[in-house]
Amino acid sequence: MGTPGGEYPFWVVIQGNGPNATAYVSSIRDREIDVVSLGSTLKVTGRIPVVGEPNKMTMNKAQTRLYVAEDLSDTIDDIDISSTSAKNGTAPILETSRS
Repeated sequence: MGTPGGEYPFWVVIQGNGPNATAYVSSIRDREIDVVSLGSTLKVTGRIPVVGEPNKMTMNKAQTRLYVAEDLSDTIDDIDISSTSAKNGTAPILETSRS
């Protein structure tokens, strides 16, 4: 597993629109979903750890759940993204100090 940082992005899903939009970026090598604020300045605001290598993603119509297909673990994650305390099962989003 590489250094966390989303250095090998694969797929992007956008939640919302305008200055409050958020991008969820699957990072295959880092085995995480990077959460990126799309406001006036792009900023990684969190990381969601996953077991396998996250590939393609989609959201439900209400944009409250993120579904992630994972390679090497043959699983699909159902991640609650309805609030800033989003969880992947019982694993919380990992906060980041990067700017």
